[in-house]
Amino acid sequence: MASKVEEKILRAAVDSFAADGFHGSTTKLICDRAGCTEGSLFRLFGSKEKLFAAALLRAYQTGRMSNEELARILENDDDFERGLRRAVLEFFNRLDDRYVRIATFAYLGHPELVREHLADAAVTQTVARTILREVYRRNLRDDIDAHTAAEALLGALWHFAFTSRIMAPDSKAGSREAKRAAVKNFVEIWFQGMRKPISPTTPSKRRTPRK
Repeated sequence: MASKVEEKILRAAVDSFAADGFHGSTTKLICDRAGCTEGSLFRLFGSKEKLFAAALLRAYQTGRMSNEELARILENDDDFERGLRRAVLEFFNRLDDRYVRIATFAYLGHPELVREHLADAAVTQTVARTILREVYRRNLRDDIDAHTAAEALLGALWHFAFTSRIMAPDSKAGSREAKRAAVKNFVEIWFQGMRKPISPTTPSKRRTPRK
C-alpha cells in the first residue's frame, strides 16, 4: 500500500506530466506540488524515468473499466455485435484524458511504456475469449486466430481514442455522439470481416415443360 507521501508525489506527477510532458516537468516542480522534498521522490521512485512510468500506469488505471466488467458486458449480451459496441465504447469513454496526454508524450521518448498498455494481455484475452465463443456458435469464421482478431479491433480503437482527444474542440470529434458513431463503424467493418460467409444457395433445376 502506497504511503501518503508516495501518493501525493504520484498525483502531482500525473498532473505535471500530463500538462508538460517528461522534459517539461522537473522533479522540483513535482515535489513543490506534492509538498515534499526531492529526496523523498528519489527514495520512493528511484528516478524521474521510473516516476514517469508509474504516473503513466496510474493514469491508465484511473477510472478504467475493469476486465471483469468488460467481460460481463460481452458475455451477457446475446447480440455479439451490439455487446461488443457497448463494451468497447464504455471502455474507451472511461479512459482518463491525462493518460492520453502522458501516453502521447511517452511515444516521443518511451514508446515501450505505451505499447504495454495498448497490448494489455488481459483486455485482449477478454475480447478473444468472446470471439471464440461466437466461433463455437458458428456466428464467426473459424479460420482466423481469435487473439489476432481481438488485437486488430482494439488497435484501431486505441488509435481513435488518441486522435479523438486531440482534435480541435469545434470539430466535435471527441463528443460522445462522434465516439459512438466511430465505434459503431469500427465494429461493423471488423464484424463484416469476421462473419462467416453466406453459402450460396444451390439454384433449383428448371423443369422442362412437357410438350
